Amino acid sequence: MTVPGLVPAGFDQALAQGIADAQPFSGRAIDSISIRITNPLADSAFNSRVEDGVRRALRLFPGSSYSDEQVTLALGAAKRIAGIAALDHETLPSAAGGVDLAILITLRDDTQPDAGR
Repeated sequence: MTVPGLVPAGFDQALAQGIADAQPFSGRAIDSISIRITNPLADSAFNSRVEDGVRRALRLFPGSSYSDEQVTLALGAAKRIAGIAALDHETLPSAAGGVDLAILITLRDDTQPDAGR
């Protein structure tokens, strides 16, 4: 018999286990952050400005605690940077037991570097 509002015995533990497995890096220390443009322009100064803009929007540093939600929100804000078509991230376990975070930037096909001032 199931009573509305009550959780079957053991269900809460199984649910918690499923959530924990869905985000295995959550809470681990970030050991490194790399930012790479998958389709860079010939203008290295423009590429550097885009990478720096994403780094500032990310607001995470080595030693910070990894949170998938925080990374997703930060990348959403960084997508507003001119010329960016897509942002993605990869998390890998580091040798020290933390997380190596890689940010992948894809520029729009019609991206042109600034003409200057």
